[in-house]
Amino acid sequence: MNIRNGQLLINIKSELNEARSKLREVCKGMIDSIDKGIQKAKVEVPAIGKYEGVDLSKLPSFICYKSALLKEKVLWQNVSLILLVALSLLYVVDRYQLNKLTELYREKEYIVLPDHIPVSPHSISDDYVKDAVDTFLSLLGNINAKEIIKQYDKLSTNMSLDLKRKFEEETYEWKEYVISENITEILKCGKQEIYSNDKGQYEVTALCKKETYVNHEYIGVVDEVIEMKLAAVAPNKKKRWVVNITDLKRTTKKAFKVKTNL
Repeated sequence: MNIRNGQLLINIKSELNEARSKLREVCKGMIDSIDKGIQKAKVEVPAIGKYEGVDLSKLPSFICYKSALLKEKVLWQNVSLILLVALSLLYVVDRYQLNKLTELYREKEYIVLPDHIPVSPHSISDDYVKDAVDTFLSLLGNINAKEIIKQYDKLSTNMSLDLKRKFEEETYEWKEYVISENITEILKCGKQEIYSNDKGQYEVTALCKKETYVNHEYIGVVDEVIEMKLAAVAPNKKKRWVVNITDLKRTTKKAFKVKTNL
């Protein structure tokens, strides 16, 4: 009898435990008081106290400080970048304006009315004039049958209009003769005198030696004196030099001495 009663109690306890577990599952699926609107949701408060040596109460303030610091750093980086771009643009514009004004000033400095108003050559360096004279003398004196027309055309572009017409007329037959006879001339210039006169021009006197060859056969050497006058002109992109030849004379050394002794 007692055994049966004990077995019955065990069965009753197991059924009660099973009923309790089912009741818990049902309660989990039920709507709580917040969902029903009976109770307001509560804001979770940061943990109070220390965790692994860190004071958790100061954590929100630290996060706000770091975010503000990062925002300020990004702001100053952007400001610095904008200032750098603005200063770079200002520098480029300033340099462009300076170069433009320099170009206009140089152009104004050399502008003249051809054959009417002379220009003072104070702003042209002596080395520049010397290089121009050497180039002109080479084009004039170092000739051969293949290059004479090209050289004389190039030389005439650096002459005044009156001298250019005169030079082309006087050298026409000479060019034909050089080509037909296959003549070669080599001009070697030594002493040169270059000075500016009161008319704003450069006067040049060069002492040279001219060696002549016909069909590559040496003919002889002649002492020459070449005189020329140069005047400053407006710059031209198509021309290398800003000086033009306004007068050109080529004589033997003997004839030059006779002229100077008169």
